[in-house]
Amino acid sequence: MVIKAKLLKAGHSIINHLANTFTSHLAKPLASHLESNKKLYLGLGFSLATSLLIDPSIAWADIDSSGRKLHIKLVSVGKWVIIVKGTIDAIQSVLNGDMQGAKKTFISYLLCFAIMLGLPWCLDEIEGVFK
Repeated sequence: MVIKAKLLKAGHSIINHLANTFTSHLAKPLASHLESNKKLYLGLGFSLATSLLIDPSIAWADIDSSGRKLHIKLVSVGKWVIIVKGTIDAIQSVLNGDMQGAKKTFISYLLCFAIMLGLPWCLDEIEGVFK
């Protein structure tokens, strides 16, 4: 009650007091984090500002086209990972005499590649339903 009375006398409400207390507890760790990572954030800010000055269309670029470019690169890397890993696993199964395991390995890697290619198409189709 004494604290409440002092706060009310000073013209502050309890909500303002709680907000100031929370802010001070949040501000100290945030300030120390920003101070310890100052070079990183300055570099990121400088890079972003430079990118926007050199090519301002980046700020308004279509995220779908950038995402599709990234997906194409990931699929090409994923394809070769699947080819190498799938071949190793299938040959290992055949050498162990497990033909059923080799078939399962082949089908599972094939399905994985199909999902990589088919998932964006499926999501585009679902998005088209709601447009």
